[in-house]
Amino acid sequence: MTGRSRGKRGVILTSEGWDKLNNAKQVQESQENSVKPYTIESLSEITRLDPTTISKVLRREVGVDKRTLDRFFRSFGLELNQSDYTKLDVVNNKVEKPRDNKRNNYFCDEAPDVSIFYGRTEELNILKQWVVDDGCRLITLIGIGGIGKTTLSAKVTKNLSQYFDYSIWFSLRNLPPLLEIITNLLQILSNGEETDLGKNITLIINKLIGYLKNRRCLLIMDNVDAIFSDGNYAGNYLEGYEDYGEFFRKLGEVNHQSCLLITSREKPKEIAAIEGKELPVRSLQISGLGISEIKEIFKAKGIVDTRDLELKQLINNYGGNPLYLKVIATTILDLFDGNVDDFLAQSTTVFGDICNLINRQFQHLSQLEKSVLYWLAINRDAVAITELKNDLLSPKFERGNESSLELRSINQFSLLEILDSLHRRSLIEKTRDDIHNSSKFSLQPVVMEYVTINLIERISHEIICGEILLFQSHALLKATALDYIQEIQKRLIITPIIERLEMTLGSKEEIESYLMKMLDRFRKKSPSFTGYVGGNILNILSSLSVKISDKDFSDLSICQGNLQGITFNNVSFTNSNFAKTTFTDTFGIIFSLAFSPSGEFLVTGSIDGEVCLWKWEENRQIFKHQEHTTIIDSITFSPDNQKIASSSRDRNIKIWDIATGKCIDTLNSPDNQTVKKIVFNLDGSQLFGYSEKQIISWNLETGNSDILIESESRISALSLSPQTGLLIFGCENGVVYLWDINTKTVINSFNTNSGVILSVKIIDSNQILASSLENKTVKIWDVHNCKCLNIFKSQSYHISLIDISINGENLATGSGEKIVKVWNIQTGLFLQSLEGHLSEINAITFSSKNILATASVDRTVKIWDITTGKCLKTLQGRADFVHSVVFTNKSQIIVSGSQHTIKFWDINTNQCLSTFFEHKDWLSSLIISPDEKFIACANVGNRNNIIRVWQIDSLTKNNIQEITNHQISHKILQGHNDSIWSIAFSQDSTKIVSGSSDRTVKIWSSQTGECLKTFYGHTRPILSVAFSSDGKTIASCGGHSIIKFWDIVTGECKGTIQEKASYIIRFNFNGLILISGQTTGIVKLWDVVTGECIDTLGKFGKPIISMACSYDGKFIAYGTYDGIVNIWDVKNSQLIEILQEKFSSIWSLAFSSDSNFLVIGRDRESFQVWDINAGKIINSFQGDRPYENIDISGVTGLSNSTITNLKELGAYNCKHSAFSY
Repeated sequence: MTGRSRGKRGVILTSEGWDKLNNAKQVQESQENSVKPYTIESLSEITRLDPTTISKVLRREVGVDKRTLDRFFRSFGLELNQSDYTKLDVVNNKVEKPRDNKRNNYFCDEAPDVSIFYGRTEELNILKQWVVDDGCRLITLIGIGGIGKTTLSAKVTKNLSQYFDYSIWFSLRNLPPLLEIITNLLQILSNGEETDLGKNITLIINKLIGYLKNRRCLLIMDNVDAIFSDGNYAGNYLEGYEDYGEFFRKLGEVNHQSCLLITSREKPKEIAAIEGKELPVRSLQISGLGISEIKEIFKAKGIVDTRDLELKQLINNYGGNPLYLKVIATTILDLFDGNVDDFLAQSTTVFGDICNLINRQFQHLSQLEKSVLYWLAINRDAVAITELKNDLLSPKFERGNESSLELRSINQFSLLEILDSLHRRSLIEKTRDDIHNSSKFSLQPVVMEYVTINLIERISHEIICGEILLFQSHALLKATALDYIQEIQKRLIITPIIERLEMTLGSKEEIESYLMKMLDRFRKKSPSFTGYVGGNILNILSSLSVKISDKDFSDLSICQGNLQGITFNNVSFTNSNFAKTTFTDTFGIIFSLAFSPSGEFLVTGSIDGEVCLWKWEENRQIFKHQEHTTIIDSITFSPDNQKIASSSRDRNIKIWDIATGKCIDTLNSPDNQTVKKIVFNLDGSQLFGYSEKQIISWNLETGNSDILIESESRISALSLSPQTGLLIFGCENGVVYLWDINTKTVINSFNTNSGVILSVKIIDSNQILASSLENKTVKIWDVHNCKCLNIFKSQSYHISLIDISINGENLATGSGEKIVKVWNIQTGLFLQSLEGHLSEINAITFSSKNILATASVDRTVKIWDITTGKCLKTLQGRADFVHSVVFTNKSQIIVSGSQHTIKFWDINTNQCLSTFFEHKDWLSSLIISPDEKFIACANVGNRNNIIRVWQIDSLTKNNIQEITNHQISHKILQGHNDSIWSIAFSQDSTKIVSGSSDRTVKIWSSQTGECLKTFYGHTRPILSVAFSSDGKTIASCGGHSIIKFWDIVTGECKGTIQEKASYIIRFNFNGLILISGQTTGIVKLWDVVTGECIDTLGKFGKPIISMACSYDGKFIAYGTYDGIVNIWDVKNSQLIEILQEKFSSIWSLAFSSDSNFLVIGRDRESFQVWDINAGKIINSFQGDRPYENIDISGVTGLSNSTITNLKELGAYNCKHSAFSY
């Protein structure tokens, strides 16, 4: 602004002089680590000039004498040159050089040049409406630094100056006192007449308002946030600047014809109280620029070749902030030759000037405001006020003594104050959650990254220095958070902290030791003192290793600890208190799922007949009961949410009372058949289901059953509308039937002529959908109108699982893989690929919302949001089963393989000789070469699809410890791109064959690790492979599909057996017969040359999951899910032994070299040795279960069911514990 004055002439700084002085001042500010620029008072102390004179120099509006400028310059080590100053023309009130704007009422020389201006059309129109048409008296432009508030206000001023008598611009960057601002205004508006104004600020404001009433003025105050104080909530003023609040209030409240437009990063608190959409005081939140504007910015920088997708990602990362993007454009041009993709590949948003810009604003905040930002960064996604309140703990000091630190929860009112302050500072974003009818808060990505980096640095420093505060009051990982959030927290918070600790403390072992010593300070302390320390340390230790052993966590408060999937051995939690902590559960493979009508609860049925009810959003088990003896195929809720029904392969149906968790009735099927699918009627008094070709109903009051329908074809799908009494079922021949349960008649039928019906769903009385499957094609049918709505084709996988969403909009398909795909039924568009399971998926089901649950062989249940494809929760069951057992030929040693370990055992003492290998990868298929010179083990999972091979001298008791202690190196066989389920050695020990979910069979050199050949031809994951004894033939079994024989020399497929039930294969001793174990419970013997079935052993029943052939060819042993081992005499084709004890599933079998003994691998890290001749178990071995030897005596905060589960997984309780639910 150029001011008017009367009196003596003087000089002012030229632009060159101003730049020189300002640069020197900024250098000195940065050297003193000052976040804010010097105040007028500070400059007065430095220069020894009067504050009023200081203001005149900085404003360049009123002349001063040359000696004043010289003193000012010398104070900053500068020499005043003639080019640094110029004379002020008092008569014309302008510098002695031509002005661009010749109108004497335009005082905006400090406004930025807006001759180049991009976008903001909507904002300009809104502001014109407010200023010109609505006559607003006070308008605030709010936005984060760099968003373009100043530029926008300058453009508005230029566009609208024609509507005003005066346009006057001020910047508050240099903290001018209000008295100086108003004095200059009055001098301009009075044409220099107002000179003796006094110091009563109220009178002076009133005088100014008088002028604003008489003359139409546009006043602009830029950088108002400069006068706000640090460390307080938004809108609080620096000491000595409080009168600005009165000024803003009066200009907003008192009627006048002028307009004050201010720009700020945070809203003055006086404005927040008097603004409104229909009031003359309003605020406009300035958002980022769009793609077209960013294109222009990049073009001006010299970056022309940009794609919209790239710019969209940049806009998302930086909130469309033009200043940030100008900085980024320079970086992209200088470092990446203008290639935006290369820059985005760096995956970083905060650096250099951008970091400095955000840091300035961050340092203004109060500690509580910073704490809320930290929590928003930890939560990652938008979060509701209630969750923030539950998270927040603030420090509470007694008389300033930090040693007496306690943590307290934040009350609702204080939290609202903090959020309001942060919102007025434009540091948080608010969104509306229509589902829960609440507001949620989040951070822009660039702010999120800055805050996360700051949090990581602060906590790392605290841990190393031992003076913790944030580490105590903030959880690094929230065990109660959604799954995908926890994965981000591990990757972006915990892992970087560990990396920093490693640089300072050293190895992982040293970090463990350091953190355990830190815990000693918090033993026997209250939860309010400990805060999140216990949970944070446990989560860090869990990230360091998949197994935590020999540690003392007693007498601690543990909050937000995620202990799922982590092994704890010989650990004490005595007298510890747990809150919001999750553990591994005890369930096995889940075969059936159902959501409650509200979607709040999930019930699961497992391989071992266990029914579990979950409040899944809390990862909390409500009850667990094992009344069935084997696999539960179907489970469902009653419409009134009072009962659950479960149907098992034990041919029983059980009814459960949800309130008590008790089984209240047991029903039988009429012909003792397994009932595949069950549904309730409306009032829960009847149950319907199908078995083979029958539709059956049960009266739950009497327990009586009735066969309603005898179908010509096998029934494959069933659904019931409780409201209408309409029952629909589909058959394997493609026919869909509609049945009225009230009249007990078929009212319609429809033949799709397109394969088996896998799913039917009654959406409403006018819409019934059915899905048919033929080859790799799914068709969705409108049953009422007998027409196909859409066709879905799988290019590579055979679909075997289908479910239609309750609203009829979406379709989920699975193929026995570890991936489920989601489609829109109406459009046919592919929506999501849900990936995260490590193994094949057994069951899928939709809830009443856009939620899908999936259950897998990997012992997990995952709940997904199908709109985003993100995993919301994972229920983790036990995976402590012995997948492999091997008898050594030359000594009394058994080698066992389980999820994460390989162990050597002494068969005589039942003791573990050593743990040979331990890794966080999921290990599978442990084998030892016939010459006992190699040990090999494969991996199952989404990463590290490798085979490890160790070369050893021999396997004897004398060298076992030496092998383990020296940690002999191993070769990595890498080439598969998915889980490896089975490996086998050739008889001469020189080769290894592997089968993978990537549908390939590979042959490797055991000595060099080189892949020798790859065989293609399977369309399903390969679950089992075998070498013939002569080493010339390989057999491979594609899960539930076909068996193939391969010539190892030519690589050709020698034959194919179409056997859909095949699961596991073995060659007999001479390689002429292949034995296959089926999911039907049958064992078949095949002639390798002809491919014909030459014998069938056993009977239909439980799926076979393990099998072994004796070395002399006499016996075949196979094990099933329900814990039964059968031994067959091959020559006489008769069953000679059955081991049927109350143990868990049989996962692995191996004969001794003399065929006299059989080792049996089971659940719970256990295995047994069976003397075949004596017909009894002679040895039992127990490995470490997930929570083996954990002392939970006196623990609090855990439910009784959790305590029971922990004990089942190996924990113990020495004395009475106080449990709380």
